[in-house]
Amino acid sequence: NLKEKNDHHVFSSDNALKDITKLNKFSEENNLKISELKIEETSLEEVFIHLINKDSKGAGK
Repeated sequence: NLKEKNDHHVFSSDNALKDITKLNKFSEENNLKISELKIEETSLEEVFIHLINKDSKGAGK
């Protein structure tokens, strides 16, 4: 789920693996890098660390 809250976009998920595609699409549409997003959900921490590492490796494209 994506909500705008105090000029920030809040992304929450109860199925992180399913919703990663939505987060990637949102990031691309808004010209954001995954590594620049502020992640507050500790339950998703490992998933996002993986994405950040993947995003960093692809930075040279």
